[in-house]
Amino acid sequence: MWLGHTKTGDKASTLFLSNWNGTYYTKIQDGLVSSATGTLDMEKLAGLNGTAIANVYTDASNDQSTVYTKQTFDYGRTWRRVSIGGAACQGKDDKKCYLNILNYISRSVKNNNLAFQDIPGVLIVKGNVGEYLLQEESTLIKTWLSLDAGFTWQELFDSPYQHEFADHGSVALLISENSTTTEIRYSYAYGKDSNAFSSQKSFKLVDISTSADAGYRKFMVTGYTSDHALIIFKIDFAADIECKPSDLQSFSLANAIQNNCLMGGEVQVKRRSPNTKCSVGGAMTPNTPVIVKPCECQALDFEW
Repeated sequence: MWLGHTKTGDKASTLFLSNWNGTYYTKIQDGLVSSATGTLDMEKLAGLNGTAIANVYTDASNDQSTVYTKQTFDYGRTWRRVSIGGAACQGKDDKKCYLNILNYISRSVKNNNLAFQDIPGVLIVKGNVGEYLLQEESTLIKTWLSLDAGFTWQELFDSPYQHEFADHGSVALLISENSTTTEIRYSYAYGKDSNAFSSQKSFKLVDISTSADAGYRKFMVTGYTSDHALIIFKIDFAADIECKPSDLQSFSLANAIQNNCLMGGEVQVKRRSPNTKCSVGGAMTPNTPVIVKPCECQALDFEW
């Protein structure tokens, strides 16, 4: 169990991890960004045990302290900056070229989670490339996609987009968050290779919602027109043919880190292949991770 502790009057929290039965706790990270009520600027990645993304102060005692993003894949035993690499870092100092992510506190849309239980390893985030995290209003904030829990990233849009998944990730809806628009984008590949259609009226997005029910592929979009009138769209993606077992793929975080072993085993979960266009429906229920191969224990596999 993770536990954040904030002293009265402090703007930063300390993160602790419990042993298996909660009888004692070990400090695993200082300086986490937190709200006045103690809410952490952190998200545990649904569907992948022990993984999290958090925002941390460079110096919590300084009121002008900068913030940067860290991630863990082993319940906080080790943390690393979010590497971006590739074209995004061309011409930049590698030591200052990281992805910094708007997390729960630092973003205005609180229910736009980074990860989803039914599509483990798929992340859509808003953030900037650089040494530190910028404000949400910055023109350098872009929308990014990872298919391997945050080890590698690709840019989806050069501005912030709000997103929502339906039917265990078989379809995604993506709409510009900061500007008035008529464009509504959709993707069958977890956000990649998106197509667009236009609404009859331009609007400023408020929210995208859907249902977690298997096979449900409808979205409700709410926003306001330029004359401040509430506008609501119901978008229904006709059901494709139901996915076959061959349309599903196994994802292993251990493979992503090129170690084939993480915390004592190679753990796999199922998700739809991004190269298929089918309705997951009842073909796949929310996953229980399966250990396909135990590994020889290392120091990190033991409780502190």
